Amino acid sequence: MATALAGPSAIQAIRNRRRVCALWTTNPRPMLLGSKSPSDAELTLARSYLAPCSDDLCLTVHPPQRRRNADGIRFATHSAAFPRGSFIHLEGQLYLSSPELAFLQMHDHASDFECIALGFELCGTYTRIGADAMAYDIAPATSADKISRFLHRAHGMRHRSRALRNLGHIKENSASPRETQLAMILGLPTRLGGYGLADFELNAPIDVPATTKFPWRRDIRRADISWPRECVAVEYDSDEFHVGAEKIARDAERRTLLQAAGYDLVVVTNSQFKRTSELDRICAVLYRLLGRRWRCRMPEYLMRKEDLHRRVRNLSI
Repeated sequence: MATALAGPSAIQAIRNRRRVCALWTTNPRPMLLGSKSPSDAELTLARSYLAPCSDDLCLTVHPPQRRRNADGIRFATHSAAFPRGSFIHLEGQLYLSSPELAFLQMHDHASDFECIALGFELCGTYTRIGADAMAYDIAPATSADKISRFLHRAHGMRHRSRALRNLGHIKENSASPRETQLAMILGLPTRLGGYGLADFELNAPIDVPATTKFPWRRDIRRADISWPRECVAVEYDSDEFHVGAEKIARDAERRTLLQAAGYDLVVVTNSQFKRTSELDRICAVLYRLLGRRWRCRMPEYLMRKEDLHRRVRNLSI
């Protein structure tokens, strides 16, 4: 094997692939990179998988002397064999880091909060297209369980412990970046500035007829964020998907069905999300509905909370 797209380049290629179809099958065995330096043709081919992104090309090579002095290319070296499931074959001598390996590699390039948000995206049903656009209702690239199993095989690789720690904060099935941001603020522990309400599910199916004993036009409903055991749900009203008469009517119907199923529903608007004081009030309601007490006595919590909210709202990875 000659060259593998890594880190940010791998994430961009994965995002491009997710927009059109499912990902490729990963290699079943541990693998070593080849000893030949990447050719100009291979570099051109690698860049074609990143279009229209114009960022620097990030490649994994082995051994260190395979690095080439070239503008717009960043090289990462790894001397040992990669664990099974590390790469996806593209074509010729070009490979792509799997979503699980790319998640680990991104810890070389991004903060913990950015890596957690990336994990939500890889395990969710949306993906970024360029800097601003999004694709929705697509298959997840991976799952928290797959990432966990890969990291436990990745002995000796850089940032493994940090990646495992961040993985513990990731939830599956996020449907949008704003859901990810709200889930991070609600779920991250208080030591990181979050509200410590981590035992929720994202877009969990709720069988309304099974709960109410009445037939409904649509049997299954989903709540953005929910605590099924306590029958508490949070719905996020974005400006993109919840504006207009038809969308408002659809939201009202969904909320009626969730309430019919016995759920206490809390709605978070975009303007509320942008204000920490409003989120404090919403979380006070959630704590009451969940039958819990706020127990954080950390002197620096307010500072950490403001820092977390600022970082999460400005996430762009």
